[in-house]
Amino acid sequence: MDKRVERTQKLLLQSLMMFNLKNKNFYEISIRDLCEQAGIARQTFYRNYLVKEDIIIRQISNVMSDFKSVLKQQSFNASGFIQLLIQFWKQNQQTFALIEWAGISNEFIRQLANFNKLVMEQHKAFGKNSEYIANYYAGATYMFLKTFMEKNDFSQEAYAKGAAVYNQLTNQCKGLFEPLN
Repeated sequence: MDKRVERTQKLLLQSLMMFNLKNKNFYEISIRDLCEQAGIARQTFYRNYLVKEDIIIRQISNVMSDFKSVLKQQSFNASGFIQLLIQFWKQNQQTFALIEWAGISNEFIRQLANFNKLVMEQHKAFGKNSEYIANYYAGATYMFLKTFMEKNDFSQEAYAKGAAVYNQLTNQCKGLFEPLN
């Protein structure tokens, strides 16, 4: 990626994070406000994005891509999967906060569903109901992560307990890791 584009994206993301920390209403922030805070021209914004939600959507994609890279480096089962996911999003709390703040959880869920399909294919669990299964687990995972983040307890005990609850509720994500009949 061009260094200027990368710099612009980073500045705009930081600006959104700053507005969020100041408890500004996402929908009241104009592109002009965002660009002034980032120190860039509005034309530069529009060369990179159509709307301000696109900044967060691109960040979700970046985080999910990073998560895929981490998972490719190790083997995992359902329990390990959710623990890694919790830890990963804990490290990306600010992005998760932006998702909530901007009200774009559906985009996160959509990207997570696509990720789930990849997990299913990797574990040869892809079948006729895969779309339903991937979407179901994506929605459940999002709500689980939201609840976990709101509790703001990131101790090892909380990770283990959270993973145990998630796995109990989702039957060990059976549909992601083995075909359902």
